[in-house]
Amino acid sequence: MPYEDVPQRLIDGEAVPRSEIIGYASPYTITQVTFFLACCVFCTLMTVDYDEGAALYALTPFALMLREDFIVRLEGECPECP
Repeated sequence: MPYEDVPQRLIDGEAVPRSEIIGYASPYTITQVTFFLACCVFCTLMTVDYDEGAALYALTPFALMLREDFIVRLEGECPECP
């Protein structure tokens, strides 16, 4: 799968180009991925910056907190989880 490292790069705080996110989400159409990214920006889960015409998306501290508090705990990967 192309761009397998996209999720980890986002978690690490890196701004990832839109084209790589689209490449990672290959079963979805460009329109679906673009809509999802716009929703994430609207809900303050992601930020978008433009560098030389390329859209770079990054997770916000709020999104990282949600991931840590909910998703990681639900998956049982937190330090205090049995």
